[in-house]
Amino acid sequence: LMIAKTVTEKDMMGQAKYRLADGSEMVSQKFRIKSLQVGNRVLKNVEATAAPDKASILLGQSVLKMFKTVSMDNQRQMLVLK
Repeated sequence: LMIAKTVTEKDMMGQAKYRLADGSEMVSQKFRIKSLQVGNRVLKNVEATAAPDKASILLGQSVLKMFKTVSMDNQRQMLVLK
């Protein structure tokens, strides 16, 4: 992200400790993404962290809390954000 200039030094927010779904903890670099498009919506100033190499990209609470409702449509296998 820094190479593409999506994130700059001014966006860096230090390190933070996170608890993962399996109960383990990890320390990761925290930074701000100025603009992130999710579907047809553009989110501003999203807090994000760097994941280990080859890790899946996840939408965390910093993104999900920006929506009024979050639900799972199991029939269509789709996350529905409104």
